[in-house]
Amino acid sequence: MLAPVRLAVALIAAAVTATGAIPRILLAAGMLPEALRPFVWSDVLLVYVRGLSGHHLPYVDTPFEYPPLVALVSGIFSRASDSPVVFVTLWGALQALLAATTAWTLAGAASARAAAWRFALAPQLLLLGAANFDLLAVALLSAALIAARARRDAGAASFLALGTLSKLFPIAAAPILLARAARPARVALVGAGIIAIGYAAATLAGRSGATGPLYYLVGIDANFDSPWGLLTRVLDAAGVTQSQEIVVSITLVGLAATYLVAVLPLARAADPAVPFGLAVVTTLIWSRLYSPQYSLWLLPLFVLLPLSGRLFALLTAGDVIVFATVYPLTLVQWPPSDGVAAILFGALIIGVGVRLTALLGVWRALRILGSVA
Repeated sequence: MLAPVRLAVALIAAAVTATGAIPRILLAAGMLPEALRPFVWSDVLLVYVRGLSGHHLPYVDTPFEYPPLVALVSGIFSRASDSPVVFVTLWGALQALLAATTAWTLAGAASARAAAWRFALAPQLLLLGAANFDLLAVALLSAALIAARARRDAGAASFLALGTLSKLFPIAAAPILLARAARPARVALVGAGIIAIGYAAATLAGRSGATGPLYYLVGIDANFDSPWGLLTRVLDAAGVTQSQEIVVSITLVGLAATYLVAVLPLARAADPAVPFGLAVVTTLIWSRLYSPQYSLWLLPLFVLLPLSGRLFALLTAGDVIVFATVYPLTLVQWPPSDGVAAILFGALIIGVGVRLTALLGVWRALRILGSVA
């Protein structure tokens, strides 16, 4: 593909992400219009206000639940920031750069049209790209997919490891890479070594640096905007005790069983993006912590693989509905008997259902692609 075309797609992705970052910057400055406040959330602002203000460092000066690479960047930005506005702006600039880098990478491996419509111009990138830190891991996962396609196993392992140090989900593809590698011991050494170094440094910095993965695995209750969070509410309403523990057990066992039975057998499919994607989608289906921005993880798959436009439209519809409902329900104090809150919650259930339907459709499509290959 011509470099100017790739550059154009990259610049579009950067502009879309930067546009989504502007309301978060205004929120940090206390200048966000009142009408937008129920729809603008920023984990970047949250971590700064909660513990990183005053040039504090993650793990060292304050507990920090995010993985080491996010902590490293946040620490650098904290040292450079005298206010939440500066901190959120620095992260916004990095998020725009990461979106551009990902778009450039994807446009070089697929058509410019696919990279533009299914990543750079995706509503998820606008609405959710600057909400959290996920674009760092998405960029690294995209690089890992391209490296695996080129049979650069050590490079793919490095990108997956760095992605895991950014947001834990890329590690789901590690067993796939090991099963495909010509020299699995070398690949395991490279990937495990990078992860070990990252978490060793985090552990030395502070206790929360070591406990982050366990915290995400069993320490957080199910999100109410995930199917498993809704199941938890049903169990609570039915008077079932220890509903959270039950859901944790179901999701962990379900994830392990599905991975072993339905994902690993397709590890050696012709296109590594298929089993890599299947591993990620399986993780999302069983995740009780599905936050809205997690759908960003799927966008590279829609660019690189022949997944239908209908599935992309279905996922987008679910994501938009969830975005339009979960934040007002979370950020606004609703009286217990408020009818608007009930309508929003009903719409949220529909959005979660639509999104889950899209995930299951993507999972099935990847299984078919892997079996045919």
